[in-house]
Amino acid sequence: MRSGPMLTVLMITCVGLTPVMSAKAPVSLTRVGAWEVNYDVDSCHLFGRFGVGEQSIVAKFTREQPGNQFSLTLYGKVVRVVDAHADVAVTFGSEASPLKRSAMAGSTGTQDKRPLLIIDRLRLDGFDSLAKDAPTAPELSPDLEATVKSILIKMPLGKAFRLETGSLGAPFKALRACTSDLVKSWGYDPDVQT
Repeated sequence: MRSGPMLTVLMITCVGLTPVMSAKAPVSLTRVGAWEVNYDVDSCHLFGRFGVGEQSIVAKFTREQPGNQFSLTLYGKVVRVVDAHADVAVTFGSEASPLKRSAMAGSTGTQDKRPLLIIDRLRLDGFDSLAKDAPTAPELSPDLEATVKSILIKMPLGKAFRLETGSLGAPFKALRACTSDLVKSWGYDPDVQT
């Protein structure tokens, strides 16, 4: 007879602790190899590889025009989600605010069907252009880009990982050079377009 109330107290205590116990520290993934810039016909891509084995991720930053916004595509088993969309939060460095986005999920058309996530309209400073009544976005300086040394991605079900990018100053300088050349190839002046 006494075990009934004790069991109830124990269950209430365990239920109350569940959210604390389910919070996981982000998995830290170190960059492997050099950055790669791909000059495409209509866009520019910056690639970095992070981690090894089952937890490896390829990150692709894409810009289709001069400016501060880009999309981030992540490839790897650790970004697999069940649905076609996933609510994620992306934080660049330690100073920026997290950007909350609905990422498109899928897989590559290659034989290995590698899972991928596409996260659009991101900025390194955490400025949210999608926010209601957002003011005009400030211009980003190369100095700010240089201060960003990691990217924290929080996914559904408490899954989180941190891409240890090192300073993004030089990689984003290369990405800017690519978008300038892209605009020149279209017959426009990059400074005017920016």
